[in-house]
Amino acid sequence: MNPANTDTEDAAIDVCIIEDHLDYRKTLMAELQDSAWLTCSRGFSAVETAIESIDRGYVPDVVLLDIGLPKMDGITAIPELRKRCPDASILVLTVSDDRVVLFRALGAGAGGYLLKTASIAEIRSGILEIRRGAAPLSPAMAQMALSAFNRFAPREHEARLTSREKEILTLLADGLIKKEIADRLDVSYHTVDNHTRNIYEKLQVRSLAAAITRATKEGLL
Repeated sequence: MNPANTDTEDAAIDVCIIEDHLDYRKTLMAELQDSAWLTCSRGFSAVETAIESIDRGYVPDVVLLDIGLPKMDGITAIPELRKRCPDASILVLTVSDDRVVLFRALGAGAGGYLLKTASIAEIRSGILEIRRGAAPLSPAMAQMALSAFNRFAPREHEARLTSREKEILTLLADGLIKKEIADRLDVSYHTVDNHTRNIYEKLQVRSLAAAITRATKEGLL
């Protein structure tokens, strides 16, 4: 994907990696750094050291987060990281293809979920997507999620989305960013942003991936 053809800002996306496997972490950092639109100068072997750096003022744009970490695990770390840097996007990068782990990660506030079998090109694309407001999922995990949701019939729910909110959430799930949705619906970016905030509040979620997960499960999409 050529970042020159995207709506990203001119500044490079700053990525930090929390991964306890030293060789994989170093290799991934080098691969990500070798890009005109990414910088990856910080990598951590544990959540605790990453939090120490964040508490000292470091604020990444994207956190690539492993799940199986020493001491604090990745699932537990997600809300801690979101609390400290709420504008950062958290993209899980793990070997775990367990459905329960996927749902726990998304429910905790992760914005996407990639398997370590993903190529460097797919990881770079996932980073760009998550910063554009999309929810990158490895194909196997996306299929797993859809298969799980299809086992449940729609049920009564407290969250009642308006027709416009459903329309916007559907377009977000299709990968459109807010500016593209505003242009398609002939409304302002501010209007789309307000509807998105209302969707999150009604569904009681904090990320697009979690909103899609709950809306699909409850038959809203």
